Amino acid sequence: MRVFVYLPFVSCAIGIATARPIARRLDPRVAARVLVVTAVGLALATAGALALLGFAVVARIPLVARHGRWAASAVGQREPVPVWLGVLALVCIAAVVVNAIRLLDGYRRGLTQALPLQFGNSGQVVTVSDSGPLAYACRAWPFRPGVIVVSDGLQRSLDRDECSAVFAHEQSHLTHQHAMYELAGLLASAINPCLRPIQREVSFSLERWADEDAAGATDRAVAASALAASALQRAHSPHGVALAHATHGVAARVQALLENPRPNNRVLVSTIMTNAILATAAALLAAHSTELIFEALRR
Repeated sequence: MRVFVYLPFVSCAIGIATARPIARRLDPRVAARVLVVTAVGLALATAGALALLGFAVVARIPLVARHGRWAASAVGQREPVPVWLGVLALVCIAAVVVNAIRLLDGYRRGLTQALPLQFGNSGQVVTVSDSGPLAYACRAWPFRPGVIVVSDGLQRSLDRDECSAVFAHEQSHLTHQHAMYELAGLLASAINPCLRPIQREVSFSLERWADEDAAGATDRAVAASALAASALQRAHSPHGVALAHATHGVAARVQALLENPRPNNRVLVSTIMTNAILATAAALLAAHSTELIFEALRR
């Protein structure tokens, strides 16, 4: 465990550093999937590593040692984790639990508002009276028809082709179950708050994915024009479980729509996926090593 338990944290730093290039240089369909898998893998690996570091110190408590039937004094010799580091890991675990409860409670509140909207208007386009350029897709409950909500202000400010691009964008969110990707990124950042930069890039990639689908349904210039017009007054979705049109890196998305799509960079994909796999493997090896050590201490 001595080396392996620290590798997930190194991999976490590498994953954060490579998330932005992944989101900006890859096809957004690939980027979203790669980033979600990476975020979940790194979150679980780092959580496991923290648990192992904390357990190495908790196991030295005489009461715990008696219950586990090993010598408390021998744990420090076989598992030389500094006490301060183990205590820090336990504090981090407590902070992660509090953060996860807070984030999930916020998601729950958004869910309670979004569910009636979805079930009451399944598969429909709902127009709301709002002067701002509001447009978002809402599918709070997966695998059921979602809802596209647009404001009358948006429809007045865009021409017919631009409105079609906005509807195609939001329909892409519903068709490809983007809310599930968003939730996976949220859970990963709840487990490890350091992964929030990756979560942001997941959201950006999902919007770029929908942008590309809108461009395919209309035209790249039309999709870019609709996005730019919608972003003149930033639109905020009222539900944390909804995916809004004019959010998440609008300037970069408009620029990407006005450029030709870039080919996928296999080196970047291989790097970030290998990094996540190594982090997971290191956490599993550290857990196996810890198990062997404590089995030996019981003899």
